[in-house]
Amino acid sequence: MNDTALIDVAIINWNSGEALFNCVNAILENNGASSKVRSILVVDNASCDGAVTINDIQDARLKIFRNDRNLGFARGCNQAAEAASAPYILFLNPDVTLEAGSLDAAVKALARDPSIGIVGIKLKADDGSVSRSCSRFPTASTFLGHSFGLDKIAPWLVRPHFMIEWDHLDMRQVDQVIGAFTLMRRQDFLRLGGFDERFFVYMEDVDLALRAQRQGLKSLYVNTCSAAHSGCGSTRAIPELRILYLLRSRLLYARKYFSPPAILISTIALLGIEPFMRSLRALAYADLGQARKLLRVWRWLLANHPYEAEAQRGEVSL
Repeated sequence: MNDTALIDVAIINWNSGEALFNCVNAILENNGASSKVRSILVVDNASCDGAVTINDIQDARLKIFRNDRNLGFARGCNQAAEAASAPYILFLNPDVTLEAGSLDAAVKALARDPSIGIVGIKLKADDGSVSRSCSRFPTASTFLGHSFGLDKIAPWLVRPHFMIEWDHLDMRQVDQVIGAFTLMRRQDFLRLGGFDERFFVYMEDVDLALRAQRQGLKSLYVNTCSAAHSGCGSTRAIPELRILYLLRSRLLYARKYFSPPAILISTIALLGIEPFMRSLRALAYADLGQARKLLRVWRWLLANHPYEAEAQRGEVSL
């Protein structure tokens, strides 16, 4: 291990398959003997696909932590941060493949300005196009508009969560860079208290960026380095659970930051309107199976109010 290396990379894995191998291998290949990576910390949340073994990778910097159950993304990141020791920590999704030089450029951008707390980079989709990966902090009105689909039908009226109107080809300060690539000073991450573990998955990165901003730390999107990002790597196979986790995390976010009237608006939008609208769209496409799955999501959310108990914020089974 190189004790002078600058970066620990934290990767939270859950059934990521071959993507995990490609992710780790790209880090090692792109940096070589002069690597700035001190360690690659893979936290596996009880995967059942065998990917976490990654037996073909032999490198002393690779450390694997195996959980006996799925603790969620936020808790997994905090778990990795507890084992980290380098000045910088990169939270990286297993479906991200870094391109050469991306770590160097990102670290330089973070190091040159102490007011920058979080750095994200240009992410490319499977077809090579640049993803619109930066987003705005949500409000009750945007939750309501999104529930009706107005962000897609009338984006001039209700702004989408992601900044789709911007081509992401220049560097700029944003509200939030996507959690798929989140580079921070480790001391800043610890000072903020890490990720809020009440968010099992989704919105934990938005929450962290908002807390950082309130502490005077900016989020910066860097356009001079890039990585491939396939998106929804772990949750692609469970679309109904992905929707459930997303809605639950939005409800928790509203509860944490909004005023009582805004919480009420958000609850009506996310519990009453959005599942219904999603079900209607499924029926319009004659997808009865998807409509039934969405109905189960709706019933679960109504029966398990996400504000009541810590246990209800963990892994979900429908």
